[in-house]
Amino acid sequence: MPTSRIDPKENSFQISRWDPAGLDISIFLKNWVLILICCAVGGAAVYLASSSQTPVFTASTTLLVRSGESGVSASLGEIQASREISRTFKELIKTNAVIEQVRDELGLPYSVNGLKGNIRVDLLAGTQLLAVSVTDTSPELAADIA
Repeated sequence: MPTSRIDPKENSFQISRWDPAGLDISIFLKNWVLILICCAVGGAAVYLASSSQTPVFTASTTLLVRSGESGVSASLGEIQASREISRTFKELIKTNAVIEQVRDELGLPYSVNGLKGNIRVDLLAGTQLLAVSVTDTSPELAADIA
């Protein structure tokens, strides 16, 4: 942005432009050690914070719920029945009996409530699809549970 000034010695009027290349970098040059130390301390803090976190993996599976015959075409009634069954399955998957059976079959070291907290079941809106997602610190266990 242009600025104007009057030089009292010459009684002349000068217009100059702000030049970002002409910034006074002496402040940075005087404090370069402090700037370098701050960057190093910040980088070390970020590294320590990220390396102390346990990685968490998520495995997902999607189920198609169908009622009746497994033919290619389905009537509207069969589709609606499948959606109702999907809602039932969603609740059934999160019951203690099902969670306990999964835990026992896979020999998992979790309590029923601990394992239940790692499982998420969602109905995909307007479909007969049921999405099951499992989070765990082991990618193999997450996949096995899902």
